[in-house]
Amino acid sequence: MNYENLKQGIKAIADIANGVPEMFRARCFELLLQHLLDSTVSKGARETPPVVERTTKEEIADIQKGKHAPDPPSIPTPSQVLFQGQMEAQGEAQKLSIEGQKELGRLVKELAATGS
Repeated sequence: MNYENLKQGIKAIADIANGVPEMFRARCFELLLQHLLDSTVSKGARETPPVVERTTKEEIADIQKGKHAPDPPSIPTPSQVLFQGQMEAQGEAQKLSIEGQKELGRLVKELAATGS
């Protein structure tokens, strides 16, 4: 890959990374850049061998005894990122009127047409 193609690839990666939540932006950019760079280097020319993690006898014993490291934190869902406040009761469900049903249908069709 020549310099201009690499430069364009990095700009595309930056655009993609800017589209994810800020807390994931740096890692997203890093992963995509690594993929781009890996795809430009032949497999035989890579300098670093893959990392192989091994489980020690102590770790196996701890797992067998029920003592193991907690799972790593998972990536939050969009709702976990967007809705972090306390849930509040909003009252009993109410039946939509015929006009309300028509308006809801119109809104759903409009959103579907715009891809939102």
